Amino acid sequence: MSLSKALDIRWSGNHLKNDLTSTGKNEGRFLKSLTSRNQYFNFSTMSLKFNLSSAAHKVDVMFLADSTGSMYTAMENVKANFLNAYKAFQTQTKWDVGVGIAYYKDVTDPDPFKVLTKITTDHTTIQNAVNSLTPSGGGDTPEGQLYALQQLSTTANSGWRIGATRILAWFGDEPGHDPSNGVTLKAAEYDLGDHNIYVCAFSMAPSNDLDSTGQATAITNYTNGVTGGQYVKSNVQQAGVTTTIFDFIGDHVF
Repeated sequence: MSLSKALDIRWSGNHLKNDLTSTGKNEGRFLKSLTSRNQYFNFSTMSLKFNLSSAAHKVDVMFLADSTGSMYTAMENVKANFLNAYKAFQTQTKWDVGVGIAYYKDVTDPDPFKVLTKITTDHTTIQNAVNSLTPSGGGDTPEGQLYALQQLSTTANSGWRIGATRILAWFGDEPGHDPSNGVTLKAAEYDLGDHNIYVCAFSMAPSNDLDSTGQATAITNYTNGVTGGQYVKSNVQQAGVTTTIFDFIGDHVF
């Protein structure tokens, strides 16, 4: 097939948003199918595919890290390995890949959420951003990720590029307060979906509790239009988190 058309149909309030994209051959898609996005329409037989094989295709990946005290090993892994893993991912996929870095802590911490860099391809900016990740705080067990996820849905906060496929890679080890700084689970789901963000979640060892209340499954199912929780990866070792995330994205896009 020399030409394919990717139709991304989104439910937004009381209307459908249709984004039609023409691309080249060899189809692949981070979002494999849309089966549960809307209670009024049956999309269970519809296959949605993007062609991401072309070097011209833009893919933006925003990394959202739990940077509380229990995530020390993960933060050190990201600092040491992120830039090389990013370069290798670009070479492997031949895509125009931009990345961003943000973190969240607990709602009671003085810095509960911060964007260290919006989507960029500049290597110095990326390395400076990951070097700024400092594990601290945490307060009680739940953290403040729902607010962070909702904030990253907007281009103003994330710098999503026009025409890029938008992926949010979220990793942490504990569930979130609901609500978090006024943002509920449902509000986070809706805003991420309405802005065409595809979320994948990584529950970090040793506690492995990111999805203990079902929040990660709910958000990834909603934004990817699935029902089985396949965009949540559990028991991820902190010492290998950077490679795990890039490999997961590559495996689910091809």
